[in-house]
Amino acid sequence: FAQPAKELVAARPRLYFNQAAVTRLRARIAKEPVIGQRWSKLVERAEALLGARLVPETVAEEGGGQHANYGRPSGQISEMGLTLGLTFHVTGEKRFAEKLRERMLAYVEYKRWGGQGLADRVPPWHSELNTARFCFGYGCAYDALHDFLRAPERKKIAEGMVRLGILPTLDDWILPEKRIHALDSMGHNWWSVCVAMAGVAALSLIGDDARALEWVDRVSRGLALWFDYRGNVLQNKPANFDPAGAFYESLGYTNYALSEYLRFRLAHSNVFPALRQPRFAPLEKTTDFFLKTLYPTSSSFLTPNIGDGSLHQNCAATVRLLVETGFAHPSSGWYLAKVESPERPDPLALLATKPVPAEPPDRLPLSVTYPEIGWAAMRSSWKDDATFLAMKSGFAWNHAHADAGSFILFHAGEQLITDSGTCSYSSPEYGGYYVQSRAHNVILFDGQGEPREDIRRGVKFPGRMHCLIDRHGLKYVYADATGPMSRYFSRNYRHWLWLGGAILVFDDILAHEEGRIDWLLHYAGKAEVSGNNILLVSGKARAAVRFVFPQEVVVREEIGMLDHQPKTKAPYFAFSPRVAAREQKFVTAILPYGPGGEPKLPAIEPLSGPEMLGVRVREAGEVTEVYLNLQADGRRMHVNTNNIIDGWDTDAYLLALTRPESSREATPETVTRYFVACGSYLRKSGRVALDSLSKVDAAWRPGERTDWYRRSK
Repeated sequence: FAQPAKELVAARPRLYFNQAAVTRLRARIAKEPVIGQRWSKLVERAEALLGARLVPETVAEEGGGQHANYGRPSGQISEMGLTLGLTFHVTGEKRFAEKLRERMLAYVEYKRWGGQGLADRVPPWHSELNTARFCFGYGCAYDALHDFLRAPERKKIAEGMVRLGILPTLDDWILPEKRIHALDSMGHNWWSVCVAMAGVAALSLIGDDARALEWVDRVSRGLALWFDYRGNVLQNKPANFDPAGAFYESLGYTNYALSEYLRFRLAHSNVFPALRQPRFAPLEKTTDFFLKTLYPTSSSFLTPNIGDGSLHQNCAATVRLLVETGFAHPSSGWYLAKVESPERPDPLALLATKPVPAEPPDRLPLSVTYPEIGWAAMRSSWKDDATFLAMKSGFAWNHAHADAGSFILFHAGEQLITDSGTCSYSSPEYGGYYVQSRAHNVILFDGQGEPREDIRRGVKFPGRMHCLIDRHGLKYVYADATGPMSRYFSRNYRHWLWLGGAILVFDDILAHEEGRIDWLLHYAGKAEVSGNNILLVSGKARAAVRFVFPQEVVVREEIGMLDHQPKTKAPYFAFSPRVAAREQKFVTAILPYGPGGEPKLPAIEPLSGPEMLGVRVREAGEVTEVYLNLQADGRRMHVNTNNIIDGWDTDAYLLALTRPESSREATPETVTRYFVACGSYLRKSGRVALDSLSKVDAAWRPGERTDWYRRSK
């Protein structure tokens, strides 16, 4: 990663644009209407920034804590650095440069670029996220105005950038003589953001400060280790990335952590164009993660607000930077078209030179799981306003909430089954409600969820997602949420089985002692409860929720809070069996209404028999019987989980048999689709439908090859 000076581009500006890039952008503005419109919007923003008031240091200190009110000046200079710097070079109007110079000279007079609360930590800290924003803004501005500034001004600004931004950050995060942090400090995203932005500032000083090359090299090597961070067992810290490219802290923090790194990477490649940049495996798959968690609607888009996330998380900045740094996804352009706002154009997007592929994501799978972080998602199609189900059973720590086994449902362009979301981290409601289990669609015991301390100390036994299947019109995945609830439960499994227009949820609970077992449901819009049935209505979207088992439930309305609105109360439901118990099975059907809200839903019938619970689903001329084998819920020791269910001999935990409605029963001659979860054999009347010495999870048609079966874990 060493950067030899001979490889350096000396002419300035050089971080994000040079004179050739400026000339190219001028030509595009004149010839390409879309670029011209976006440029006009950027100039409007630059004009507005000319009127932005200086934030005095006394105002920045307001509020106390590690951030205080430094977000105002850091956000201002971060935007000014690139926007005013680029506008000055493209238009040649000195007023943009003069405003930027004035603001740079002012903010280097501050005593620090972070809240006084940093000094109260033990040991004292010297940098935070606002320090990073200052570093980015000053790096861009210093690069853009290098030749505009007089020598004494350059000296003062450069010294201030080092004193207030670069060294406080590198001393805290990188340099061995004073380092405080490790790779897993501050929820992981801080490391990337703080270090990368100090790196941008250091890049701007190469040629003016002899130390800058070494700083940039340290940053480059440190960030390579951050991408490879594998977690920490003793302190309950997860790895940064799932092998499929997901970052465990939520979509928003994936966007934040990676966009800041990619800004450093892009600037580094422009300053050292002859050096080969490293390829980090997560970057190859990040856009895929954003695509598979995007729910497009006819008017906008939604995203699962798992953890400290957002229902409208726009990750366009990262997708643009991934394309520009050589990590284009075939559907990058499709994603950008869905989420990018033309009202606030990104200067880096205007400067981009790489082609953006825009293939629709129709070839991507409709279901995905991220087993290392415990996320999964399923959708009915890639069309706008489809049906989208997202689930979580993973870590609880920092930005990842106590939500093992939770799920959300989007349908017909709306939220229906929701997550409570989050709020300002400084609000007492954040720790008191939003991060706690009761704010999510999980199972509680006597009103209690995961230990409250897990958010601070990390969950020792995280939840897991297992066994994704999406074949022949059937989707299946299950969550093991036992670990986070192990003080109450020895079994806490939740299975989602999506058959056509019915989403079946099977919960298998075994507590250490008798108590009230609560099934939570948070929803958007309105809800009407009638016995075991709930009708959810949100805008044009509707869905019925029906408790098949238990057939009688006690319904309680609890009061929560709206996403990002802790002062606004939001009701939710807790459903409980009528009597306290150690062991409980819930079988629930979620039935989204069709286009236009038509109430024609699959017919749902309960099934029960010796050591079995189940549900029959009738829809579109087909019947599917789904059975939960009670012999397979851990009660049998040493022997196999053998059972005979409706004449079928099997050891499967879950069994589903689909047949034409015209057939009176499921036989080897009439079954058109089989499904087993955790089964090794299935047979009836001397006919063998499944034979595997290892238990498998599978969905298949009669006569289909069976060598692809997924071994059950």
